[in-house]
Amino acid sequence: MSHQIIRQPNGLFCVWSTIVDDLLLVDATEQEVITYYVERAKKDEEKRIKEILSAIKRGEQKQYYYQFTMTYDDIKKELKRKGVNK
Repeated sequence: MSHQIIRQPNGLFCVWSTIVDDLLLVDATEQEVITYYVERAKKDEEKRIKEILSAIKRGEQKQYYYQFTMTYDDIKKELKRKGVNK
């Protein structure tokens, strides 16, 4: 991880980035640090899912799922093989 959470002398926390060599967060409570990372993860995951959806719409989903890429018909066959009717 390129970040380090550090406890400040005042008991609060800061986040140091080795990428930009600067503080990203200062005088943060534990909850503020948690919220910061949860929001970052949420944005990263939203971006990843949007990229996958765009690739699927362009017919390029293999770049995300490689050999495990399934079509809707593949899924229906697999469910039928398992005896699941959907």
